[in-house]
Amino acid sequence: MLLATPKRQGKANSLYATANAVSAPLHTAFGTITLDCYSTLKMGLQSSRLVAGRCCVLGRTGMIIKAGNLIFAPRGRLLLTCSPTQVTAISISGTVHLRRHHSDEWWTLSAGAQISLSGNLPPEVRSLLPEEMDAQNAWSIGRLEARDESMASIASTFNRYNQRQIHVSPVLANRKLTGVFRLNQPEDFAMAAQTILGVRLTQTPQTLLLY
Repeated sequence: MLLATPKRQGKANSLYATANAVSAPLHTAFGTITLDCYSTLKMGLQSSRLVAGRCCVLGRTGMIIKAGNLIFAPRGRLLLTCSPTQVTAISISGTVHLRRHHSDEWWTLSAGAQISLSGNLPPEVRSLLPEEMDAQNAWSIGRLEARDESMASIASTFNRYNQRQIHVSPVLANRKLTGVFRLNQPEDFAMAAQTILGVRLTQTPQTLLLY
């Protein structure tokens, strides 16, 4: 199911899921949650749970979001990723307090910090460089940043977020490109590649072929 608009606030245990698009902001009493593509969120009245995938949280005092066996209380902008084996959180702005379920030990992340936890293993915490922060945050503001990235890799990212698919010929797959593009505009990327790399572009309503 492609989530295009948030449901009304006040329904307990509402389930939201996205396909190949970023969701509209979901409003809670204490902030907003935006889901990345192919992500699932369970929203309750008192707290929300990221079931799978990735989300961006803009929280204020009172916001509670869970992922895996962790509880987060963000006051600012938080990026949260949840897989079956690991939970990763990045504080983009403000601070984030977090703890494991059934534990009284709290950790605090300041802006620019990342924490990764797997099961009951000790957490891995590190500071991100500004360019890493920009790259991690790009999807949540509708942007794709390519830094000397292969055409195949860029096309793969666009294809996760759009119905119209980019196909790159084997000859071009390893060609590198640097630029900033709108995540929901694969046409702009295809035309930029055509101009910068001097490649050919063939378009249909469903595909963009670069060769």
